[in-house]
Amino acid sequence: DRVSKNAAYVYIVSPAALPEPKITILTNTPDLQTAQDAEGRLGIVAYKAGTFTVAGRKLTTERPCVALFTKEDGFVFIDPVTGESDFTCTLSQP
Repeated sequence: DRVSKNAAYVYIVSPAALPEPKITILTNTPDLQTAQDAEGRLGIVAYKAGTFTVAGRKLTTERPCVALFTKEDGFVFIDPVTGESDFTCTLSQP
């Protein structure tokens, strides 16, 4: 058996009924994954607490988080393990 160590990969989860989304992968590291679609929606997965640069903005989170920024709804985030959002997670303006 061959096992790839430190391999990089990207996959997109999307409903089958939708056309293939036009996604740009912005970051794909062990600590942070970010992507943006053609409408400007920004998806973020931070695997640890810290401060990161995301699309020219500063993301600061005190926990690992999954976050989404949209022009319509603004910035929403959640801890993917506990389901809580009662922690500090900020995304600066561009």
